[in-house]
Amino acid sequence: MRTLNKLIDALTNHLARRNAPLTDNSVLKILQELALKDCLLSPALNELAFDNFNEMPLEREDYSIGFACNIANNSYILAKALVRKGKKTFLFWEPNFTDYYPLSNPVWEDIEYTADTEPKSVDFLLKKWVQPDFVLKANYGLDAEMEINFDYEEMRNRFLGAPINISDSPLLFLKLHSLLHHKEMFRLFAKADVLHVSGYMTGLASLTEKPYVTFPYGSDLYTLPFQNDMRGWMQVQGFRRANMHIATGKLMLEHLEKLGVSRKRIALLPFMYDTDLYSPLDNNQLRDELKIKYPGKIIFFLGARQNWIWKGNDKFFKAVAKVKDIRDKAVFITTWWGQDTSKSEVLIKELKLDSSVKKIGVCSKPSLRKYIDATDVCVDQFTLGSFGTFSLESMSMEKPLLTYFNPEKHFNFEKEPPILNALTENQIYEILSSVLDNALNIKDLGKQAREWIKSYHSIEALWPEYDKVYKTALNDFRGKKIG
Repeated sequence: MRTLNKLIDALTNHLARRNAPLTDNSVLKILQELALKDCLLSPALNELAFDNFNEMPLEREDYSIGFACNIANNSYILAKALVRKGKKTFLFWEPNFTDYYPLSNPVWEDIEYTADTEPKSVDFLLKKWVQPDFVLKANYGLDAEMEINFDYEEMRNRFLGAPINISDSPLLFLKLHSLLHHKEMFRLFAKADVLHVSGYMTGLASLTEKPYVTFPYGSDLYTLPFQNDMRGWMQVQGFRRANMHIATGKLMLEHLEKLGVSRKRIALLPFMYDTDLYSPLDNNQLRDELKIKYPGKIIFFLGARQNWIWKGNDKFFKAVAKVKDIRDKAVFITTWWGQDTSKSEVLIKELKLDSSVKKIGVCSKPSLRKYIDATDVCVDQFTLGSFGTFSLESMSMEKPLLTYFNPEKHFNFEKEPPILNALTENQIYEILSSVLDNALNIKDLGKQAREWIKSYHSIEALWPEYDKVYKTALNDFRGKKIG
């Protein structure tokens, strides 16, 4: 009866507000809005609202994309670039939940900032930032009132369908994933035709009546779905119910298949990046300052966080120590943040590299772009075998890149990436020696790197393939099953 009264009130208000006749589509729209206001917790209303949704017409070339989960600003960068290219795109931003981390705040991408230590929040920078129209903010409602009959056994079986040991309180699920807490995000989801989701949003998307494409970034696929708790079960459901998946490396493809995802639903595609934003800078004052400060030296820039397991920073410092006879020809500028800064600090002192390694703390992306542009060689990781964002940024800005790349873990590109490829300490040492002896034309290598990135990672090169994925997800949602 409560639902029926709401429906009557909504239809009455529609007539009063718009002075327009009710049509099938307008009734359907009101029902959908009501379902979202009820956070999809009313099964009868939800079924009524979305029963014929698959039959709603869609202009195939004019669909809209909603990006959700902005880890490392990847979604913001893509959305902003697609908007610039004329695509109807939104970023659904939840800064006090999944996007709480400073490096996941769009302001970190747009406003110049440097500091000795990583800030706990960058809200103080928001005063300098104009929020773009395509960025829509959702508040995570920690104060939401909840009246939910929670059947733990039913919820457990729904998410995974297998008996497990109960180790978490049901309140954990309610705290992290309650639809009431995320009601603003669900309302934003309604604005897009197809969702592009990462992180925790993968699980939440599975509870909507929207087609969605997963875009895992790492731990949301490698570890979270394999946790024996409610967050893990929800993530499994998110991947299994998705209409399509974009895997940006072979390792991701393997993990998706481990979760039972059909290979037909997985598109193995390189990470699409904004090569217009990340391009050589004009009139970069920092470049002149560093040349004056370090005259005649080759300047290396280390952009990865200090994490020995994932980045292999210790290997690089040990290799630098080995080139002691010609080390004076170089300076090594490094960002300084991450889990292993203390360990790296001790290692640098033990290797007597204090005069060679210059720490700059943390810097936002505008500052990072200036450092990439101002230096001669960029250095990333020596463990993963794939390209992270710093690798793509460096190559796109026409810089030679020293990192580890393994096509068996990442991609078999038609043309191998023009990089300084090294995995072991000795391999890094050999490349450092060649660079410092001027045996390599690093400027030419940088030019090749930018041309390669434009061919294999730019929006111009990859959009047709991404476009196919989103359209396939839309078609699948409307009943044209993939298999």
